[in-house]
Amino acid sequence: MPPRLRAVHEAERRIKRWLCEQGAELREARIAAGLAQSDVARALGWSASKAGRIERAEDAQVSAADLARLGSVVGRQLWMRLYPADGALRDFPQLALEARFLREIEAGGWAVVLESNTGIVVDLRAFDVELRGAVRIGAEFFTRLRDVQAQLRPVMQKQRDSGVDRLLLVFKDTHANRRAVREAGASLDAAFPVCGRALMAALRQGRDPGGNGLLFL
Repeated sequence: MPPRLRAVHEAERRIKRWLCEQGAELREARIAAGLAQSDVARALGWSASKAGRIERAEDAQVSAADLARLGSVVGRQLWMRLYPADGALRDFPQLALEARFLREIEAGGWAVVLESNTGIVVDLRAFDVELRGAVRIGAEFFTRLRDVQAQLRPVMQKQRDSGVDRLLLVFKDTHANRRAVREAGASLDAAFPVCGRALMAALRQGRDPGGNGLLFL
């Protein structure tokens, strides 16, 4: 299963488990408060059957708002948060940038793996491209940079966890992206010391570039 489809499947599995956990928690809180389902339903203007379906996790379409409302009646407060993960859809310009890069380095004879995951069973993160040859290189493609540090931090963590030898960042060559990289300063230079020209020369020859690098294309 491709990583992005696997991410969707895993998200569905996770939300089902989470709804079961929340339903059980709400039921225990209601019983501890000495309330019947009809009591909480009446307070919320619901039917008792609706409250029961939420407690039993039988309503797969239950909203976060309804979970929060039910929790408030039985003395519970709902907290939710989204965490960074891969699997997001990529736009056409990003895919075009990736295709152009692969054409540029095809003479190097690299084995190309698209959406290469980290190798950790429960980890849904994946590199846009992994090059396998003299070394393993994880490559990520960006058409628009906003907060460079925030965008690159999870990529560097992915390199650490996956064990690839080199990390390659490919940016669309725009004034805005070059300005964003300049503003990132010395910390970015230290983490990605190989310049674009040296990087491309090595990749076209199938050689280890010798370090992480970034490239405008």
